[in-house]
Amino acid sequence: FAKQFGLGDKAVGNFTSGGSEANFTSIIVSLTRKFPDYVMSGLRCLGGQPVFYCSTEFHHSFEKIAHQCGLGRDAVRLVPVTDSNVMDVQAAASMIQQDQQNGMIPFLINATAGTTNSGLVEPLDEIAKLSKRYDLHLHVDAAWGGSAVLSPTHRSCLDGIQHADSITFDPHKLLSVPMGAGMLLVREHQWL
Repeated sequence: FAKQFGLGDKAVGNFTSGGSEANFTSIIVSLTRKFPDYVMSGLRCLGGQPVFYCSTEFHHSFEKIAHQCGLGRDAVRLVPVTDSNVMDVQAAASMIQQDQQNGMIPFLINATAGTTNSGLVEPLDEIAKLSKRYDLHLHVDAAWGGSAVLSPTHRSCLDGIQHADSITFDPHKLLSVPMGAGMLLVREHQWL
């Protein structure tokens, strides 16, 4: 699956109980990447409030995850959507800049490939460029839409997903796996 998503030869993954656990692990991976001291010292070692970005069409698990890992639900920065109901990338850039000026520490941006409410895929290429510009971990929650990567007809819907640092994918949604089964894929094996 990592090769299908274009993550490269160093990518690895693991099965999880579902997309929420995969998303949770992506937050831990990205915190560890951005803040190596986090592993031993936790959030108290950081010089400010770590924050991450999701569009208002995000999966609700991210607020629970922020609560569970001690970031607090305020760490989830909700980016407005465009008239097409996908992340407004310009608004995200403004929010990141403002948060940096206010002493917050952005570390991740989440793009959704298959929103829960409407199945829409956010502009993955644009969000990938934004993540590079601000040195943010790019996570793509493709729990719903990830199966399109297996379809020659619909694969192009996921253009840009190959730039992700991590991807959540749920085989139990569209691949008919008979029980809850999520998957987290990461670009570099040592991250996991």
